Amino acid sequence: MADKDFISDELLAAYLDGNTNKEETLQVLQALKADTTLQEVLQVAIQTDKETSPSPYSSSVPRRTRLRKRG
Repeated sequence: MADKDFISDELLAAYLDGNTNKEETLQVLQALKADTTLQEVLQVAIQTDKETSPSPYSSSVPRRTRLRKRG
């Protein structure tokens, strides 16, 4: 892979967070097409993020109580 196609950890992280401009996004997408190792790194990063992000159903989130109808 040529140096112009090198994707730094910082650029990949920004891409994953949705913090890249159009040019940077295209650079990452082009590199992903050509680099299977980068594809694997991206998949691992996505999986890790899913595993470490709080679940919307986490016990720390207050649950709504169901109100019973009277009568």
